[in-house]
Amino acid sequence: MDAPPAALAAYLDRLTAGAFWDAHEALEEHWQSDRDDLWKALIQLAAALLHVERGNRHGAVKLTATARRYLAPIAAPRRGVDPAPIRAVAALLATAAADDELHGALAARLAADLVSTVRAPS
Repeated sequence: MDAPPAALAAYLDRLTAGAFWDAHEALEEHWQSDRDDLWKALIQLAAALLHVERGNRHGAVKLTATARRYLAPIAAPRRGVDPAPIRAVAALLATAAADDELHGALAARLAADLVSTVRAPS
């Protein structure tokens, strides 16, 4: 299973559209049968972006921290996805969630960063 799942494309499309909960759901359905921590981290990041959009600092910080814990032990690219740049975006999200005013434009910018990172060839 070296290729990313089809659900990842749906996840990325929904993030691009700003449909953060739908992105979460698209990948979670796949995660139910493939309990890879990489997918769980991406699911948590989508939920964190929803909290950023809604201005819920506590939720954004908590879910970003959870995503970072899932990503931490993943050293090498797998299934066509490199975790290192995703960790960098998660770090930006953590900083923004802790320090910035939370709003939809910030969530959209961070989602675009995440999408371009995941779509970039590893």
